[in-house]
Amino acid sequence: MPQTNDICIHAFDGAIVDEGQAIADYFSPDYVSAQTEYILSTKMLAALQGDRFASLYQDAQTTAQAAANHLRVLGASNEDIARLRSSGQATSTFPIRAPIA
Repeated sequence: MPQTNDICIHAFDGAIVDEGQAIADYFSPDYVSAQTEYILSTKMLAALQGDRFASLYQDAQTTAQAAANHLRVLGASNEDIARLRSSGQATSTFPIRAPIA
């Protein structure tokens, strides 16, 4: 298991990479926690659908959006967040991607 804020490098100086390619994986307890928060908020959102829970649903939607924004601040891409939502499984690391080729 990675320790606090470990990083695993996949591409070193001078390596030819494609835009968006994962060049490193970063472990951060904050990222794991943020993923869990997002997963729980999207599950709550799904459970509260319907007219009977309209105000709670709106609160859950706001929480899910805030959790997604927290993930973005920590470095997750929209694709990472969509993958997390569909899988419902938090990962211990997130990829750091090349901004350009």
